[in-house]
Amino acid sequence: MRVALIGTINSSSLFCLSLIAMAGSSTKKTSVTAAQRLTMPSTASTPSDAPLDPITYVTSPTPSTPSAEIMPSPIHLSTNDMLPLLPIYLIETHDRLLQSGSYLGDRSLQDKVMWVRDGNRDLLIRKPAADVVLDDSGVPPGGHDLADLSAVGVVSASDFWMTADGGYRGPSPFCSCLANVKPSLVLETPDSTPYNVDFTETIRNLLWLQEQKSTPGFGRRGLLLGKDLNQFKICHVLFELLVVRPSDADFLCKDLPPEFEIRRWPVSSIAARAELPAIVNTHCVIPIPVYDMYRTLVSPNLYQSHLVGALVEVHFTITHWSIGPKCDQSSGGAADTYMADVVSIRVIAPPKPQVRMPRKRTTAMKDPFADYDRDFKKLRAFPRGMGRMC
Repeated sequence: MRVALIGTINSSSLFCLSLIAMAGSSTKKTSVTAAQRLTMPSTASTPSDAPLDPITYVTSPTPSTPSAEIMPSPIHLSTNDMLPLLPIYLIETHDRLLQSGSYLGDRSLQDKVMWVRDGNRDLLIRKPAADVVLDDSGVPPGGHDLADLSAVGVVSASDFWMTADGGYRGPSPFCSCLANVKPSLVLETPDSTPYNVDFTETIRNLLWLQEQKSTPGFGRRGLLLGKDLNQFKICHVLFELLVVRPSDADFLCKDLPPEFEIRRWPVSSIAARAELPAIVNTHCVIPIPVYDMYRTLVSPNLYQSHLVGALVEVHFTITHWSIGPKCDQSSGGAADTYMADVVSIRVIAPPKPQVRMPRKRTTAMKDPFADYDRDFKKLRAFPRGMGRMC
């Protein structure tokens, strides 16, 4: 009986080894087929910036012989070399950002922007052309184009306040009323290459921008966060004061569904619902410009479900104020305050699926696994044909 069992096990082992060999050859063929997609021309029916099937990946072909060349640093590799397993539309997004001239993940950004004084604040603008004559203070004459900065990061779940009411729960030292609320979110380092490398450069550029406009002896707040300053915050002014007629508020949202009107704005807290009617005729709501992967404006009651944990492309401007110490010290003393004001937020990869926690069970009078024990005794120790150990 033992000889029969050993012979059967050896036959099963040989069969498993043959399956492994077949799987290896199949994997090699699949990678070569996927690599051929790089050379396929795009069709007119699929726009270049439209999101493709998330399971379509770019894979680099495996060389038949190892190369003796020393590979350059990843920061100098082309996009296709750096992204062997990234969806095609993420590669195209990265190329587009590098060509825009305002991407914070680009080292050359520092040569393209400058600070200018505007009343009691400082604005970050794009540097004028080389042939533009500057005044005595080094500022270009006439109007200024605000620098529309861009970055890519993952929306943090631990400090998320970009909801329809900005987390407003009543007057506080940071927000005196609903009309002054500024919904905000925090971006952190992505997992995928090259966006994780770019995010390090993004933080470096933001630090440089702060150093260019800071007051000696003042603290810094409003932009970079985290113990190692490896996160940054962006915010949005949700309500603006009407300067003409209350009907102008309807004009601003005339092309949007009714849910985007201020009188129907979906605030959630009790304090926000109580204060909203008082500002319907004096303010207009500026919906947060959040767009999903299909370039559709996200409904205000879905901001959190679309953004938390998602990989997003953000566009924003930066403003600086030097605020002296307050008498009550409620704001933490003198500080250089920086505000990154949202221009648009675009989801380029959805949040990862969340792990569901098992639901709580009630305690039963009888063991719920008793039936499993009874069924287990009926099972044979060995399948037919395998024999029985003596």
